[in-house]
Amino acid sequence: MTHFLPLLFVGVSLIWGIHCLFSDGYLLGEVGNLLYNKFPKYITKPAFACPPCMSSLWGFMISVTVYGFDIPMCILYMICLCGLNFIIKELLYD
Repeated sequence: MTHFLPLLFVGVSLIWGIHCLFSDGYLLGEVGNLLYNKFPKYITKPAFACPPCMSSLWGFMISVTVYGFDIPMCILYMICLCGLNFIIKELLYD
């Protein structure tokens, strides 16, 4: 449990890094636009378009890698990661 907070930092960094890479004007911005227009939002948002939404997909992958299939820890990690990403998004975009 002592590595829970540093792992949240890793998750937030990974999610915002992926989100940034696929945004307009960045390295994979054109790919992001192509994927965003080609696939429905329920696929693009958890993959790269919405940091709080990305917490479900990427948080699951991180938590399963670290905690295995300890479902309560995975759910707790994803909820905390979503909340932290939501707070960051609100601070950045408001």
